[in-house]
Amino acid sequence: MKRNIEADNNIKKDLKENQEMLQEIFHNSIDIKFRNFQLQNQEKTSAFICYMEGMVSEEFIHFNIMDGLVGTDLKDMNVDSPGFITILKNQMIKAPSMKDSIILDEVIDGILTGQTAIFINQSDRVLLVTTVHFQSRGIEEPETEATVRGSREGFNEVIQTNTSLIRRKINNPNLIFEELIIGKETKTKVRIAYLDNVANKEVIEEVRTRLKKIKTDAILETGYLEQYIEDHPSSIFPTIGNSEKSDKVAAKILEGRVAIFCDGTPFVLTVPHLFIEVFQVPEDYYINTYTSSLIRIFRIMSLFLTVSTPAVFVAAATFHHEMVPTLLLTTMAAAEERVPFPILLEAIIMIVIFELLREAGGPNA
Repeated sequence: MKRNIEADNNIKKDLKENQEMLQEIFHNSIDIKFRNFQLQNQEKTSAFICYMEGMVSEEFIHFNIMDGLVGTDLKDMNVDSPGFITILKNQMIKAPSMKDSIILDEVIDGILTGQTAIFINQSDRVLLVTTVHFQSRGIEEPETEATVRGSREGFNEVIQTNTSLIRRKINNPNLIFEELIIGKETKTKVRIAYLDNVANKEVIEEVRTRLKKIKTDAILETGYLEQYIEDHPSSIFPTIGNSEKSDKVAAKILEGRVAIFCDGTPFVLTVPHLFIEVFQVPEDYYINTYTSSLIRIFRIMSLFLTVSTPAVFVAAATFHHEMVPTLLLTTMAAAEERVPFPILLEAIIMIVIFELLREAGGPNA
């Protein structure tokens, strides 16, 4: 039976009712763990803790929560005693972060995000202790953005780790992180980062507004966000940048851009994105200015050559024979006699084959 949220949104004083309500909400899922115990007071008050297996440190729970709750003699104190919850928080539980709540939805969200909930009989206040700990991939060099010189630190799938990498590179109180929860079903953490004294306030507000307008069931990757907030979805040119490298994102934040982090993905978005950024790599900032400028010029020239060479070849071979040296024209004419396709179709087939070979070579090709 589905619970009535409006009617049951407050914590009950009856311990058994609270436990049954949680079991119903989580549909008796095997990864939701309960542990019942008694406080060491005169009344031997019953209590239980609830947490999500795999998202918490059970060792931390044992030594920092259970040892204090079960091993501390409360003498004649009971649940109705003034400051009872305060004593639990300040003297019995050793944790860097905790809070109490009387709202059931807050407790559920806390359990789902790695907090341990402590329920006490005859008390409608629940303690939420931060015990989050789960396995994650280490900080590695991104395969898609390998560099010869510079930082090799890449983001991973944990948003807290990713933001800490930026904080470590930009030791500035003006570096601000803001968090939003997006996704009706996934409740994904999304954070934006910017330098308050550098970034354009209008850009920050626009990013904030567009993210808040997103109404969807799930956000699993920054690609979801990109499609919701980009200016021109039909454009063939990227309007939002992305990167796995912490130094690259930090550099863009220092230039006044806004970074968008999403929990569960190593890719971070940066806005606004300029077309010239396509020709830039972090290594450009780590080498001589003249050398990096020359390399960028070569990249831009390569783009124009790549785009224009097939068109120039087709135009010259088909309509402007006088532009082609006689010897080369004779060779081309002899070769064309054995090919059943016109030059334009040949060029298109050649481009398609090159693209297929590049894609077949994998992401690093």
